[in-house]
Amino acid sequence: MKQNNIALKITLPLIFFLIICVWVCSVHAGPNQASPFIAIIKINDLENILFQIDDLMAGKSQKQGISPTGMLKGFLHGTDWIDPVRHIVIGLENPVEFSMDTPPVSMAFIPFIEPNENFRAAYNAKTGPGYYILPLPPGADIQISKASETALRKISNSKPEKSLMIEISIEAILKQHRSKIDQAIKNAKPPKNNQQINGSTFKKPDFVQTANSLLEIFEQLASFGLSLDFNSENIELGLHALAEKSTELDHIFRPGQTSLLLSKYIPEGAISFMCGSYDIKAVTALVRKSFGKFYEEEGVDFEDLISISKNFTGELAGGISYQKQHQMIIEMLSVLKKQVDQSNFIEKTYLPWLLEYGHTMGGPLAKQEGSKKKTVQSFSRTSDSNVLGHKVVGIKSSFPLLAVGKDVPTNLQSANNHLVEYSARLAIVDNLFIIAPNDIRMKELILIVKSLKEDKVQGFTSAMEIDLAAYLSNMQEFFEKEDYNKIPLPDVGNIKVTSQMNKGRSQAAITVKKKDIAKLSDYMMRLKLADKFIDNDKKKIKKNVLHEKKSVKNNASPEKKEAIFLREQGRLCSTYGNDKAAVIYYKKALELDPLDVSAIFNMGISYGELGDYSKALSFINQAIKLKPSQAEFYYGRGRVYLLSGEKSKAMQDFNIAAQSGSQDALEYIQQIKNDK
Repeated sequence: MKQNNIALKITLPLIFFLIICVWVCSVHAGPNQASPFIAIIKINDLENILFQIDDLMAGKSQKQGISPTGMLKGFLHGTDWIDPVRHIVIGLENPVEFSMDTPPVSMAFIPFIEPNENFRAAYNAKTGPGYYILPLPPGADIQISKASETALRKISNSKPEKSLMIEISIEAILKQHRSKIDQAIKNAKPPKNNQQINGSTFKKPDFVQTANSLLEIFEQLASFGLSLDFNSENIELGLHALAEKSTELDHIFRPGQTSLLLSKYIPEGAISFMCGSYDIKAVTALVRKSFGKFYEEEGVDFEDLISISKNFTGELAGGISYQKQHQMIIEMLSVLKKQVDQSNFIEKTYLPWLLEYGHTMGGPLAKQEGSKKKTVQSFSRTSDSNVLGHKVVGIKSSFPLLAVGKDVPTNLQSANNHLVEYSARLAIVDNLFIIAPNDIRMKELILIVKSLKEDKVQGFTSAMEIDLAAYLSNMQEFFEKEDYNKIPLPDVGNIKVTSQMNKGRSQAAITVKKKDIAKLSDYMMRLKLADKFIDNDKKKIKKNVLHEKKSVKNNASPEKKEAIFLREQGRLCSTYGNDKAAVIYYKKALELDPLDVSAIFNMGISYGELGDYSKALSFINQAIKLKPSQAEFYYGRGRVYLLSGEKSKAMQDFNIAAQSGSQDALEYIQQIKNDK
């Protein structure tokens, strides 16, 4: 997606966009029951929000001197007149008749520190003491009641919490419109009978049952919330839900006082996680009730899951990493319930379940891939050992990185070629079930377990932290044969995900640094450009191979014919991503014909794809010296510079190539201009 389009989307009238989102989703932590609204949107200090967006987008998607949020500022006739202390509030009244085609009556309350006559006149806003109020969309023929105006004024004066909050009362919506919603589900058009979704058959009766089960879950919610918070450093996306009292959800959201044994354990891994204790059986039963039909098609046996999970308290912590040769590394500590027979749990309970689970899931995963044979190797035993006096059991398995059907984009299908290899060591120490990648780490984890002390905490807490730099590095190593691995990684920090449950309320938040979002945006753009280069090259090489075969004269020397053959074999290898083999062919071709400028240039391109930029530039420079008028050579050198992070040198070569008639260079430069 072009960056200027991204900026445009951000600056579209925020108010109208949020109204649409709210009406479609109809879920959030809502106003109190006395409120006339089924949903409200609260915006705190709009000018600061827009400043943070401008700062985030600076240098990436804005033209010089033009604010990415300029459209919205123009829509509001500026923002400096809006009161930053009170909320801008948008309210959606509960409609008498439910219809997805007819939006609810909606209105905006905008507090000001000084009047803005241009805004008032443009939207015919009603003026109150220190505020404007107007129907949405502006000019709509609706009457704003005194009760609604009073409620909006009260909400506007409430204590600021986040930069933006959407609050919707699910209780009010379902109470008044349940019968209409039931009818909408009945009349909905799910996937046709026997149509497959990711390899699974999902029939209309299953669809209706799943929708009704989800609706029953929503009935247990009083409200559900969404928030967005900006500051100079971070952006936080938050969710929260309040359960109706005495419901299944209320029970899950009220864990009361729980133990926390693993708070001092710091796991290794690009992704680390921890979770406090909770009622696993109740949560699993709730998921089965909501999505049971779908998961049954995937081969998941919920009774079996409930049976194994009842042995655990729910508290766990661990880390995950990926390495070369498609290895997944996992370590984890899980707390067993005290009544579990620890001496026999692995051999008599866990392993039989795990081996059966692996065997059961082999068929569905192969089905999702569109494969006729199982690609999953069931979990199997490896040699046992003894670490610090504790028996350690070994297991291994392999499974596809992505289980996707054959009717999916090629870039996803290619992931099916990557089987993830997984091996682990299992042991129980005290009441902790330990999973380690090897016996060395098992020894370290056992010593950690010996030092842990239990704390009592109120409620439930979970957290996950993703080390973005380590994770991206893991992915590059994992996809070691993929072309985009040569793009330099950005220097980024962590993404934090936290959640809490207490007193019937569940809250979650995702926090990321603003500067990391900008860096990742730039990184993704470079990956996209690299993919475009790769696609263009493959098309060009295939065309050149056919041309070269036709142009070889019958009277050429045997060495010349052999050199051309070897060079074209190298091109074919490079076309399909095997640049290591391509380099070997090019070397053999150059031994026979040292001045073959095409072989010299393509040798440089292959070294660039392999990440050896010094050799790449050396060979391409040789090719340019031999044939300085060849536009393609400058374009290729520009590519290498771009991959190595030297953007200014890359642009110089792209401009030279474009001036010499390179269509690829012209398209690239035009794309850069369009993205500004």
